[in-house]
Amino acid sequence: MGPDYCVRPPQTPIYVFCLDVSPNAVEAGLTEATLQALKEGVREGVLPGGEKARVGLVTFASKVQFYRIGAGWREGGKDGEDEPPSVYVLGDVDDPFAALPPDQWIVADKIKFLALLDHIPALSFGATAAAAAAAVAAAGGNGGGGVEYAQMREREEAASVAAVEAVGDALATLGGRVFMITASR
Repeated sequence: MGPDYCVRPPQTPIYVFCLDVSPNAVEAGLTEATLQALKEGVREGVLPGGEKARVGLVTFASKVQFYRIGAGWREGGKDGEDEPPSVYVLGDVDDPFAALPPDQWIVADKIKFLALLDHIPALSFGATAAAAAAAVAAAGGNGGGGVEYAQMREREEAASVAAVEAVGDALATLGGRVFMITASR
């Protein structure tokens, strides 16, 4: 639309993906398939808005994780080694908020975003797999019973709601679209 028809300048398109990294999602292959699809989509430029589009990723299992990849984070640490993105964990899912300012986790730099997607398995999957193994063991090995297993599932559900609320609060002044990718329970 031309400037004659706009009250304000056009907003930069923002896309935030809330991704389930719970043991269920990882085991079902949802998390890895989503990461691969996001990589392909970003590389091929399928997001509307092209180079101007900004993207962000938030993951959740029993807690919500934000990843600092903007304003100050750079790929490649000392001696050319990759430096993983900083992870900021929102531990209290009952009172969700964005753990970082949007410019630190929503970026236009697609190379940084792709680097983040490469780091997600190492940053997220290990912790959730350990929690799942402990819960299944406590449930008697069947994964379907036991108080610990049920409590873990409740925390995962609360974290999914908290992720959307935290992202919604962060985007309140910016606008944008939020995509929730979660495994069925």
